[in-house]
Amino acid sequence: MVHLSRRALLGSLGTLLGGSSGCLGSGTLPDPNATDWPQAGYDAGATYFKSAGSPPVEEPHMAWDASVWTTDLQSDATLTDPAAWEIRTPLVIVDDLAYCIEGVIVDMADGRVREAATTTDEGAELDSDCHRTDALVGFARTNTYQDGTLVATRRHGMRDHRGTAGDILEGLRPPTSVDADGWCETTRRWTAGSRRNFDATASAGRIENGVVVTVVPGERAPFCVVAIDADDGRAEWETTVSHPVDRLRVEDGRVFAATSSDAGGKLSVLDDTGSSTTVETGAETTLVAVRDGIAYLRGSRSRDSTASIVAFDSETEEWHTLIDAPSALDDQLAGSIGGIGDIVVGPERLYAVVNTDGPDGDVCLAMDRNDEASEWQRRLPTTTRITGTDDALYLHDADGRAVALDPSNGDRLWTYERPTVSGNVGPGRPVVGTEKLLLPYGKHLVALEAQ
Repeated sequence: MVHLSRRALLGSLGTLLGGSSGCLGSGTLPDPNATDWPQAGYDAGATYFKSAGSPPVEEPHMAWDASVWTTDLQSDATLTDPAAWEIRTPLVIVDDLAYCIEGVIVDMADGRVREAATTTDEGAELDSDCHRTDALVGFARTNTYQDGTLVATRRHGMRDHRGTAGDILEGLRPPTSVDADGWCETTRRWTAGSRRNFDATASAGRIENGVVVTVVPGERAPFCVVAIDADDGRAEWETTVSHPVDRLRVEDGRVFAATSSDAGGKLSVLDDTGSSTTVETGAETTLVAVRDGIAYLRGSRSRDSTASIVAFDSETEEWHTLIDAPSALDDQLAGSIGGIGDIVVGPERLYAVVNTDGPDGDVCLAMDRNDEASEWQRRLPTTTRITGTDDALYLHDADGRAVALDPSNGDRLWTYERPTVSGNVGPGRPVVGTEKLLLPYGKHLVALEAQ
């Protein structure tokens, strides 16, 4: 393993040059803004839980409704397909702007998008190939650039989680207004691993403290995991694992790298010191989130097993079954279990959507993370996506309805019914800004705020 830490040097350089450049910073890594939603899942552990900000906990109204995607089908593929979320991020929020996967930029204040890039009924219609050059991965605040860096991949489109030749991570200058020309080659600041001449880097990166952790694709073991400095794209450190990597999660500098298949999976925990642990995870068990050193994995229903959520403590190397779907549900809510849907991991509670077969809809449940006791359960009318905060658990369902629940007891805080609903379109997970809750739905991005 090679350790190439250069952050202190870059910070000093930023301090020396700060007076001569409008984009160089003070040499200290800025704290995330309350506005920011920097990557899918919010944090590098993909907990889908955000403490910063103050989204509506009382009856909201619609602040704006922006048409940002070309078609319902495109939105459905990029926003609701779990595999797509592993290789690219459909939406990030930076300061007062929201950046969408197809290059559309939305003003968070009023929902305005670039007029030349939209039509009235058909959604966003991009007027430049520039927008399609890169698939958005996330946003990193750095100690070199005051405006931070958008992290993207050179190619656009669906591909294997491990990447293919040509899928290279790049750092781009964020556009400063909705009228800017998106992000493309002209805004490139760096190419990942340029000093190392990587053939490719996968786009399944996770961003933490100005570092992007990603995978160098390969056909055979060992497989390389590398940390890229978002200041200039150089390799901070790299190490190898013995198995392919389909999913990455990062917390406090530790990397959780996993692969899953019907024959069995593996999870490796590693860091920049070279230490690593690899454990078997079982067939069709998928890494979902990491918090406080605990990895949460979703087990699929199969002929030989039930849908479940299991936890691996990386300190003790012990496994716990948190939710075994049939036995986890109250008798009056139990039915034929189809699987586990969204999972949110907060400081105190884990929230999960249990998919049930038939017309009765899903069930949302909350579990205490310390004693693993079930705290509350609520029946949901239809397919539902969830995101959490300290003050509310936000739900977005297939009928275009948004609901806020009290995290402590599941009581309903408010319900918002969207006036118009697109047929046969899956809802995207709610995204939390500072004072707004964003709901991706069909071609549209809807913002709710307190009355």
